[in-house]
Amino acid sequence: MKLDPSAKRHKVIKSVKTRIRKKRQFVVVELMEVNDCIFLSPEEIRQNTGIEPFELELLVGSKIRVEFFKIGEEMLPGKINESDTKIVKDFFIELSQPIEKLRNNFKDKLIPFSVIKSLRIRESSGRRLVVIESNNSKDYWINLEFFLKRITLEESELHILEGSYIFCVYHEAGEDIGNGKTALKSGTILKDFILRFKSKYKAMHEDYENNLPDYYDENMYPMPHPRERYTDRDFIRDVLDGSTDAYWGTFD
Repeated sequence: MKLDPSAKRHKVIKSVKTRIRKKRQFVVVELMEVNDCIFLSPEEIRQNTGIEPFELELLVGSKIRVEFFKIGEEMLPGKINESDTKIVKDFFIELSQPIEKLRNNFKDKLIPFSVIKSLRIRESSGRRLVVIESNNSKDYWINLEFFLKRITLEESELHILEGSYIFCVYHEAGEDIGNGKTALKSGTILKDFILRFKSKYKAMHEDYENNLPDYYDENMYPMPHPRERYTDRDFIRDVLDGSTDAYWGTFD
């Protein structure tokens, strides 16, 4: 159900940012002349506007109308809203311009995300790091503990981030990096990062499983170029972590 365009007064979107909590990603929408923020899902915004998670900044300057559940109102079958917390029931976003014009006119406002191609764990000087390979041929090295705490995933789930978006910010030369030290060069010491899931947590698991490479018995179906084959040994290495006793599990 969409809101009646004349039912509620529009509020102008002042800023947007994302937050990941308990493996769920939220879009925090700050409004002009309103103290409270609205929490929406990227999927809801995509369905309402066509805007993708990596381009949420295009929403700034557009207008939104929101309807909240009332106390005592049924939110889901058998679940009644008993809290005075404002829980979004429905919303309608009126873009300031057609989406293609927004993408063209405000592309300089977008965060220059890279797409994650793969992730692996490395140890260096007693520290465990996650090495993220991106679509721009650059690897990002991030402290694993810090990374997992921010994205609220388990180490065993890192593979589902393939296809999601990351942007890293580095210290500038001469900038304080803590413990009385300063950065000697720009662009080498990580300062912070922004990561946005490409879709819902469960959907990322399903997408990864559905895109696992096919394999075959290398003795039955030989190919002329071994480097182009995906074999039983590759399957054991890539999917079963090198163990022939491993088994398929479920991701809930």
